Amino acid sequence: MKRILTRLLSSFAITAWSFAAERPNVIILLTDNGGTGGVRIHNSGMRGNKGDAYEGGHRVPCFIRWPAGGLGGGRDVGGLTAHLDLLPTLAELCGLTAHLPQGLDGHSLVPLLRGKAGTAPDRFLFVRHDSAIKDDPRHRPDPFHDAAALHQQWRLIGGRELYDIQDDPGQRHDVSAQHPAIVAKLRSAQEEFWPKVYPANYQRRRPVIIGSEEVILTPLDARPTTTDSIAQQAQVRQGRPSFGEWRIHLTQAAIVHLEARRWPRETGAALTASLPAHSGPFVKRPPGKAIPIHALRVRIGEIEHTVPATPDAVSITVKVPLPAGLHTLTARFLDAEGREITDAYFLHLSKAQP
Repeated sequence: MKRILTRLLSSFAITAWSFAAERPNVIILLTDNGGTGGVRIHNSGMRGNKGDAYEGGHRVPCFIRWPAGGLGGGRDVGGLTAHLDLLPTLAELCGLTAHLPQGLDGHSLVPLLRGKAGTAPDRFLFVRHDSAIKDDPRHRPDPFHDAAALHQQWRLIGGRELYDIQDDPGQRHDVSAQHPAIVAKLRSAQEEFWPKVYPANYQRRRPVIIGSEEVILTPLDARPTTTDSIAQQAQVRQGRPSFGEWRIHLTQAAIVHLEARRWPRETGAALTASLPAHSGPFVKRPPGKAIPIHALRVRIGEIEHTVPATPDAVSITVKVPLPAGLHTLTARFLDAEGREITDAYFLHLSKAQP
């Protein structure tokens, strides 16, 4: 782990210095979520992994280096902090606090970074993980499901389990029975916070507005209708199936132009083409698998169009007249027998020119 971090920090530092040799940048290194495959080898003793409400699902390392501003030297900074704090922290370091909007959830960590004692914010933080199958009734919209409330050394999991990570960093011993007042305090804070992020009229998957500019839809924008869904570019390259539906909203009646692609437009690759493997400094992409695409089936409400693919085509296009308002859209590639292979991986939508 130390070797990997040293390599990353060295690479970032060299790059940053090349961009601004006379005014070195603030360098921040952190990860986006808890551990995945690596937890089998080392997870710092934390319970859980990516997607969990336990510490192993969301607690991540964060390194901040700015020698020109006096930040360096290698030391640990305590306190309950979060990604929400980065914007106000950077704003203060750069003297831009006057430009910050009011009501930010984050706090500046500059006093902590400067070593001022007793400056850690006394706050509540909340972590929640939603299931990919948004309409599954098992994943009901309540404030405690797949969620954690954090305050000082306390962690309330699912509104029931309580852990003191100061004495029990691995979260092995539920102490809710010994501290009912703390459980009540954390539950109350979580219930108060919930309506701010999940109002009564909240839509889990908001429609995409089709207006004057072209929009590009991917499976990430769709509401999954089966357990087959994808979320990574590597899965697109592997030809993994994804089945869902997009919600679109037309600002006015129009003829909508749909262009479905297997590969990103900038590749110029044909619908049935394969792509070579790709490797970068810190990422490796598998070869792009060829898929036997013979047609596209588009459904928008009661409207259905099936359009065959022409030889060596890079896309399949459809024009559909639609009234203004909300519509549910599916666009699926078909094989030679008319069976659905997957949703279009890249779907360009625009208003057709008159």
